[in-house]
Amino acid sequence: MARLINKRFPNSGGQLIVEILLAFGLSSILIPALFSGFISGRSGKVQETQRSQALTYLKEEEEAVRSFREAGWNSFAVNGTYHAVRSGNTWTLVQDNETVDGFTKSVIIEDANRDIDSKLVEIGGINDPSTKKITLTVSWGVLPTEEVRTAYYLTRYLENMVWTQTLKADFDAGTLNGTQVTDVSGGEVKLANNNKAKWCSPALSPGTIDLPDGPPKAVAAFADLSSVDIPNTVFTATAPEDTTPIKMAYLDVTANSEDPTPSLKGTFTLDASLYSSPSYFPSNIGLDNNFKTHDVKSYVSGSGKKYALLATNKPDREVVVIQVGDGVTDSYQDPVNQIYKYWTYFNTKMYDTSFSSPTSNAAVTQNAGDNNGYGTNASSAYASDGAFAVDTNSGSGTGTDCAGTDKDKHRYYDYGFSVPGGSTIDGIEMSLIAKADSVTGSPKICVQLSWDGGATWTATKSTDNLTVNSATYSLGGSADTWGRTWSDTDFSDANFRVRVINVASNTQRDFSLDYIGAKIYYNGISSLPNDQAPFGYGGRSMTILGSRGYIASGGYLYTFDLSNIDSKSPSSPLDQVGCRIQLDGYDCSPGTGTDRKYSSGETGTSWSDTTGPAHDDCSDGGNVELFASNHLSGVTAGGNNYIFVAVGAGTNPELDIVNATNIPDSASSPAIGANSCGRISGGNSSWKMAGSLDFNSRSGTEEAANSVFVKSDGTRAYISSNGGIDGNDDGNPDSHQFYVVDTSTKSAPRFLSGVPGFPTYGATSGYYDGDATNIQLFPRRSLTVLNGLRAIIVGQDGAPNDGIEPKEYQVLNIEDEAAPFYCGGINFLPGFNDLTSVSEADSDNFVYMVANTMEKQLKIIEGGPDSGIYVPSGVFESSVFTAPLPTAFNRFTASVDQPANTTVRMQVGVAASSGGSCVGANFSFVGPGGDTGSYFTPLNSLISGTIPLGVYGAYQNPEMCFKYKALLDTTNFDQTPALNDVTVNYSP
Repeated sequence: MARLINKRFPNSGGQLIVEILLAFGLSSILIPALFSGFISGRSGKVQETQRSQALTYLKEEEEAVRSFREAGWNSFAVNGTYHAVRSGNTWTLVQDNETVDGFTKSVIIEDANRDIDSKLVEIGGINDPSTKKITLTVSWGVLPTEEVRTAYYLTRYLENMVWTQTLKADFDAGTLNGTQVTDVSGGEVKLANNNKAKWCSPALSPGTIDLPDGPPKAVAAFADLSSVDIPNTVFTATAPEDTTPIKMAYLDVTANSEDPTPSLKGTFTLDASLYSSPSYFPSNIGLDNNFKTHDVKSYVSGSGKKYALLATNKPDREVVVIQVGDGVTDSYQDPVNQIYKYWTYFNTKMYDTSFSSPTSNAAVTQNAGDNNGYGTNASSAYASDGAFAVDTNSGSGTGTDCAGTDKDKHRYYDYGFSVPGGSTIDGIEMSLIAKADSVTGSPKICVQLSWDGGATWTATKSTDNLTVNSATYSLGGSADTWGRTWSDTDFSDANFRVRVINVASNTQRDFSLDYIGAKIYYNGISSLPNDQAPFGYGGRSMTILGSRGYIASGGYLYTFDLSNIDSKSPSSPLDQVGCRIQLDGYDCSPGTGTDRKYSSGETGTSWSDTTGPAHDDCSDGGNVELFASNHLSGVTAGGNNYIFVAVGAGTNPELDIVNATNIPDSASSPAIGANSCGRISGGNSSWKMAGSLDFNSRSGTEEAANSVFVKSDGTRAYISSNGGIDGNDDGNPDSHQFYVVDTSTKSAPRFLSGVPGFPTYGATSGYYDGDATNIQLFPRRSLTVLNGLRAIIVGQDGAPNDGIEPKEYQVLNIEDEAAPFYCGGINFLPGFNDLTSVSEADSDNFVYMVANTMEKQLKIIEGGPDSGIYVPSGVFESSVFTAPLPTAFNRFTASVDQPANTTVRMQVGVAASSGGSCVGANFSFVGPGGDTGSYFTPLNSLISGTIPLGVYGAYQNPEMCFKYKALLDTTNFDQTPALNDVTVNYSP
């Protein structure tokens, strides 16, 4: 080659060397590149072939998975790693990966989660049992490993599934309460037609009953709010006299009935002769059968136990409580004669600390250690308020004997007990709140009691060792008489003494005493200073607001706690809440010319606040007015608890509004133990009378309020009065039969309009005086207001022998508050003593009354809207849809009509099945976000929304059972909303 080149290039020796070097250089570059290109070309074809094969496997796996899913969801929807195996014309999934010809195939099945909007999410969310995430992978090669992968979701169903309700037959399968299904536009739900009785066309129902004894004085009733299958409950107070044997009757009245039927369930009495066996008669309860019943109310505790509360004339049991149901069955004391169980009571007091407090003290100054007792602020032990009486460096020796003369001693007394004469003393309990500055020396407090002014003492009882933190210590108890037999006179302020002895083995100990209270148990009850109504009238009227009860007695309002009623007993009374609250009004004694009530700080049987009634027979405006307070009505408004009081005898004004919100305590100003607590003048602003209204302040006028009903928002009070009397002969009635009062401002209730100037001389609008003969109706303590549109007053003929017959049952149209007018009534000559109203779950409305008769005393009137086609409200619950398996319900859409002054709202319910059946499933209905108090509402003509996922009480989504509920309302009774169709989407 060199030769050839040389021959061709004879003079290029140096160039040849360069060219050879260049050739080698190019070869080092081009030859590897050419070789690599040759190899790469062959490898690319292989990779392409492998990837193509992998994609074929991937497609095959995908088809196999879909085929297996379609063959059966339950077999398919099991999380794990699989590979597909073909058997004939079918595919199955076998666990673990599979490697074929160097290709590894896997199918991974995992749960799928959705967020609250039903969107699939990778993180968080709620499991959807109808959806699975599928990940398919085919890999091959070694270092590096190649793979193809795809991920997607499969659902139980091949496409979105829906449940629709659109035809009349679909809706007919649901439950109707105040609603109906029509077929005007292919099937729809509307409000039911108003085929019930109308308020302004009243008629007595044929259903009535003879109540035991009577005439009954009061009635209370309530209807079950969830079902019309449960009868209405009615209580009547049936003892107008002390000697009346039966005190209370408890009845059932059929619900959802055109002609409701009452039946007697049982009674309450403590007349031993009425029990089927002496073994059933309760013993040692401290209560006999000698009392009247003025009022009755009902209460159901948090555990479902049912109670009747009677307002009585007992001076130490103004409220008597009977248990009629234990949450499961009737609570009969005598199951044979169906006499219910006496449970507990409430006793009115000036205030209640549960223990009586001392009002005097003195250090023991002989043979008593340092002889200075509690040398600092000894009176701080009168009340539990965090302020301490202090004995510094107590004692003069290190002995630990309670009787040692080296121990400091202090006396507390003047507890103000009022133990009835002849009482049997069952026990004495002392309550101490105390601490020490150190536990060194084992500090403790010993207590002795004296019954003779300190001349003689009981044996000592001692607390546990004190700690540096304040703690309560109890000594004695309800059955502990401290080693002696006591008499009622031992507890007078002159005789009863408490001696406190501070004991420690270290004279550097400081003892601090916050409270030293005493409680006496006698005749099965505990004694505290008892409040009594003058002239033996007792508790007159009650109301219940939440878990508090309120009773008016002798011109004062008392509050008691019902929250722990289940734990009470005949020897453990209901607890008083706060101090008593002074009201306007006096009790009146016929023939004596005396009106009477407590003055500040008085209790027991002393009444020094007196005045004179308008007439010696205690009549006022034509009614006999014996009682300071005739009626109570309560409301919670603006976060405050208000009690409205119809003031009765002996004073102006006639309406009081009490703020009973914040309980005063020993730290309040004034403190709960102060004489000014709860007083009209002074007292805590949120625990006293907030405002009042005088019906007519002209001299010589006669007026008294008989009943009051407060609107649910507290802005209106509806009041019945005596009416028709012109006591000052000015040609105008002093009082009207019925008032609408503006109570938007509780401190200044006012008539809707009145005569200008001060004082005002009465209403010029917002009142009713009676039409024609009805002017002679004297309303009793009974009034109800229905939907803010109708008011019902009942009473008795004020002049029964003059041949003029007013309607004793009157319905007033109050749609125009400024001008109420009579729109219907019933003549019933004996008259009525009380009424109440109930509204059933299907919006049926009833008035229950007790007549002033000795037979057929319970009277029932059914009523409803007086105009228009439709009832005011109704509920429709759909039939149950049962999914084949637990399913995620996703969305719903409903077509609705909502004319002006009508509303339609919806809720949804998803529940668990029982053994694969939705029969008897427990549904809880919710709105957006799972809230039972929220609703889906229309946008134009559609209601649509996401069905909440998750668990909210009994509500569970996903699950198998589905229902929806529609709530329809109207204030224009000629119009109704309509539910036209519903579509529910499940499993996307």
